[in-house]
Amino acid sequence: MALVKCTKQVFQHVNDQIDKLFSARLTEAFKIRGMTELEIANKIYDLTHTPERVKILEEMQSTYEGANLVFHSNTMRFKLLNKNTSKRSFEVKLPTEKLLVHSFWTQYGEVAFVKDAPPEVRTAVLEAQDRYDAVKKDQQVFKEAFNDAWKKVKSVNELLKAWPAVSDLLPPDVITRVNRKSGPRVKKEVTFDAAALNIQLLKAKVAK
Repeated sequence: MALVKCTKQVFQHVNDQIDKLFSARLTEAFKIRGMTELEIANKIYDLTHTPERVKILEEMQSTYEGANLVFHSNTMRFKLLNKNTSKRSFEVKLPTEKLLVHSFWTQYGEVAFVKDAPPEVRTAVLEAQDRYDAVKKDQQVFKEAFNDAWKKVKSVNELLKAWPAVSDLLPPDVITRVNRKSGPRVKKEVTFDAAALNIQLLKAKVAK
């Protein structure tokens, strides 16, 4: 086997592959359950954009040239106000294009936090966030375990010997280089918990 050194490029590639393993799970976990997206969209819109408010907003907008306070769109983005202000924003589709306050529409800057959302909406949205956070934690545990293993090896060869399953995550050209014949090398024992990494890899693959 030819010696292949550990590089930042290989390390990043493996981390990217781990992220890909979790991508579908994260998307699925973040889907709202118990209510349809349309039900959520209508309830949030009716709460935040009452007819009276819409009329006032339209009157205000008519006095400005250039600057937009409101937009017409069928896509609305929002967060629920709670102690954890890092909660991700949800994007829902309205049945038709409607007037939206800037922070409910924009994809840049701060997304509007909604106070006093209907209980059923709050429950459905926060449960989705909790599911997302749980999968994100699994992803982080896997990446931390790999990072710890990476620090304990001097070459990709050592990593493969201690944890053969990593071959699924390595770049194909790296595997090719490792398999090239070379002169004899001094064997070195590597100590990290490959079994734990195998469990994390299996969990990630099974849940895709």
